[in-house]
Amino acid sequence: MFGYMFKEENQRAMHKLEFDVDALASAAHSSTRVECVEIQKLSEGPYGRSFLLTMEGGSELVARFPFPCAGRRTRLVQSEVATLDFLGNHFGLPVPRIVTYNSSTNPSVNVVGAPYIIQTRFTESEKQHSGEMLTPAALLAAKPGRFLDDVVEIQATLASIPFAQHGSLYYVADVDESLRDRPLFQDVEGFQPADETRERFRIGPSVSRNFYRGDRAMLELDRGPWENDEAYFQATVDAEIKWLEYFGSFEEARRTAWEPERSPEEHIELLKRWRSLAPKLMLPRNTPRLWHPAFTAQNLRTFKEKDELVLEGVVGWEGAVIAPLPLQATFPDFVDPRLWGKDDGEGPRLSGVGTEDKEEEDAAQTLVELYAEKMAKVAPLVVYVQSSDMLFVLREAALDASRTWEVGSFCLHYCLYRLAQEWSTYEATDREAILGHKNVHVLPEELTDLPDPSTESAHLWQTFVALDARLHVDLAKEGVIGKNEHGHVLAHEVEDAKRIAGRLREDCLEAASDEDEKRRLRRVWPVSEERWTSCTESCE
Repeated sequence: MFGYMFKEENQRAMHKLEFDVDALASAAHSSTRVECVEIQKLSEGPYGRSFLLTMEGGSELVARFPFPCAGRRTRLVQSEVATLDFLGNHFGLPVPRIVTYNSSTNPSVNVVGAPYIIQTRFTESEKQHSGEMLTPAALLAAKPGRFLDDVVEIQATLASIPFAQHGSLYYVADVDESLRDRPLFQDVEGFQPADETRERFRIGPSVSRNFYRGDRAMLELDRGPWENDEAYFQATVDAEIKWLEYFGSFEEARRTAWEPERSPEEHIELLKRWRSLAPKLMLPRNTPRLWHPAFTAQNLRTFKEKDELVLEGVVGWEGAVIAPLPLQATFPDFVDPRLWGKDDGEGPRLSGVGTEDKEEEDAAQTLVELYAEKMAKVAPLVVYVQSSDMLFVLREAALDASRTWEVGSFCLHYCLYRLAQEWSTYEATDREAILGHKNVHVLPEELTDLPDPSTESAHLWQTFVALDARLHVDLAKEGVIGKNEHGHVLAHEVEDAKRIAGRLREDCLEAASDEDEKRRLRRVWPVSEERWTSCTESCE
């Protein structure tokens, strides 16, 4: 259980979970014909809570419940169940197997009382708890060849499945009848899925929370599926524009704005520029691909076998979507050169920091090279997409475009500015590989006449990043580790965390040179009660 460093009341409301424990045990029993003898809390994250179900005889299952802030829960559960079935039973990937589920929020249909999934548990990795060792140095020392082979095989498989549309995966019965005749896959030479796979699944509306969060659920939006990149970007950006048009002038919306002095119209103008540009920077052929939402060490279950690291399975598939490959194919965090590589000051580094630990840095560099070598043999396009500086900035821009009101338009503006300033430095062959027949030598018109980013906004953002980094350091010095972007820490550490944060705030204010600097500090304080967090946004 975690505690909250800010907006505690609002976050607790979104994380409140009520369900019938006996009904959950009964559901597990009905599906396995084995009695459930114990239910205990297993883990909790910003968007859901899981429970360990111990069955008679000692076998274990996991019951997972999404929070209302995670997305439209009915669709989330329907899509995740279909996705795990698709990946595990039809493509042989090591994912949890579904035991039973109920996606309904209607208590007359779902006696448990809330949408849930009961799934298998990766038991060998849980016994060894080896997932904690995936730092680069420890990973390299663990003989990771077999582990990396498995990671590469999973990502290469995901990149090879040529879906026909962008959206999310469902069973045929869970999508609207108008979508059931649409093809599941593109016709690609060499790709021959089983007829059962083609008949069992369909692509339906995206479960991305960006289409539902913060009152967007009540808006009439195009949530997919979409047949091409242009339609995908049109819909994702229009979701923000429509929210700004409808809610941007409301007093409550003004209070949550990062830049309250900027009008909704200014945000919309920048978003329209991005909406026009983004499809032009995609691959020549539409590449809708399913990808893991966060391919991190935290979501990999590993164990040691004869001193060799083995991947038992991949968890954390909730919220997985089908979207353009350039937006999807990111590095696993433990081999991401932008996180672990040496910072030579070159190339876009909009997020992540280099390590100061020489051993970790050297180990990380070895792992990065080993991973890239293995991936290049089976999926060279994935390596290219992951490594492209231009596509990295593009991915940052896509993320920033989904939240300009809450984190400021500066982040998106800066990404576009970087693309414009660095366009001529991108390798011509790289641009041709990405843009194909398009004119790669001419700066796209959306990047011409782009004003410089606001100096004040840049200063605010830099101040926020510096304060957040300093807060992490001060917390770690006193043993409080793991604060996330939502201000969550372990429940028994929350009072200490608040005390440490309060002390840092007072020290910073006291050291401020003038009232303007104090105003900036108060405005961007990382755990301010005024700060936005997605954990306070209902998606229903």
